[in-house]
Amino acid sequence: MPLDLRYVEFCVPGTDFYDTQEVSDQPAFPLTEATPPGGWQREKTVPWVYLRPAHHDLPPQGWKIHVSARPGNAEKILEIVGEYCFGRLLTFKFLYGPEQLKKTNAKYADRGSSGKFITVYTKSAEQLHRTLLDLDERLSGEEGPYVLSDLRWRSGPLYVRYGAFTPRFCRDEAGDTVPALEDARGGSCPTSAARCSTFPSGWRFPGSCGNSWRATGAAPSTSPTGRRTPCTSRTAAVSTRHRPWTAVRRWC
Repeated sequence: MPLDLRYVEFCVPGTDFYDTQEVSDQPAFPLTEATPPGGWQREKTVPWVYLRPAHHDLPPQGWKIHVSARPGNAEKILEIVGEYCFGRLLTFKFLYGPEQLKKTNAKYADRGSSGKFITVYTKSAEQLHRTLLDLDERLSGEEGPYVLSDLRWRSGPLYVRYGAFTPRFCRDEAGDTVPALEDARGGSCPTSAARCSTFPSGWRFPGSCGNSWRATGAAPSTSPTGRRTPCTSRTAAVSTRHRPWTAVRRWC
């Protein structure tokens, strides 16, 4: 019987039993324990540390920026991104410490979270674009693993995905409860972070990010292999003039 890779996270060294691994005794990044600036709230939910400005509510879904990193530059990248987010009141989360980063970047890491070290939440397409430009300049030359589920911004460690900010669920075609997004009509559309970057029918890539991307319309209801997609999704095509985005058109 093949190993279900979801169990790898609960494999504790030195015991024959699955268990949730404690992080209190593991090394943490400096920002994990540092006192947040005034007016900021911190919440630790293993393996993530959330930092959010008080009284700044996020929409239920929107554009996320994922930042990847290697063990050798993770602390530096976190310091740069954290300072930027504090100065602009951007909610963000990051992995607790080096051990969590190692697991996320490991060969058997879950595809939906693989490579994701920091997540920055933006409230609008304009804020997304400005944040990408600013962080790209500050993180120039830094390297990190590829985030398979996202669209890549230029050649740095920045990746973009449209997704839920708060939990939302619905039933898929098989009747299973799965994560969902709200579509343009107010309904629920199943989504999966493990497949590729998608967003509901009726939504568009932010025009403020340049003319490099255009919506190609609704994807077919079946993939080339005949597998039905759970909802109408959209892909993107790169123009020949500008290429800030790097991605491959994929079936979801």
